[in-house]
Amino acid sequence: MRHVRGYFRWLIRTYLLDTEGNPDGYGCLVEQMFRKEYYYIVNNDENRAEDGLYLRNGYDAGPVPEGPCSFLEFLIALSIRLQEMLEDGEFIGVDEYFWELAKRLRLTEYTDDMYAEESTPFVVDAIMTDLMDRNYDRCGSTGLFPLRRGCRDQRKVEVWYQLNEYLLQNDGFFEE
Repeated sequence: MRHVRGYFRWLIRTYLLDTEGNPDGYGCLVEQMFRKEYYYIVNNDENRAEDGLYLRNGYDAGPVPEGPCSFLEFLIALSIRLQEMLEDGEFIGVDEYFWELAKRLRLTEYTDDMYAEESTPFVVDAIMTDLMDRNYDRCGSTGLFPLRRGCRDQRKVEVWYQLNEYLLQNDGFFEE
């Protein structure tokens, strides 16, 4: 892992730092997300993994990780897709989409201070695993794109279609 620290720092600098200096206070969380392998159990979610792997093509200052997409790469790549999809003249940074997605998973509750508690890495790991294993209700509650009404079983729907159905039911992306 040590040989890809430059890539990890580049991901943070390129996609997660905003004018307020985020991810200050979330270094441990972001690193755990980087170490966690993203996997999928629904057909076509491999596209989200491919998006995450594609990020590696933008880094040319040293080695990149080998192997599967990380959870961090998945969430950043999904945030980039959101930015591209929802851009309507008002610029919203990738970091804002990323932190909104992290908040929806309750990951932003786990600041660096929380990592002093022995159980925090296990809880954070369980949250990421629950998302990938689709351990949420049929309307996606506790997932990334919870729906309010009349939904197909979101546990069987690829992430991209969950996102689109969410946008059809909501006026905006960011939770009020």
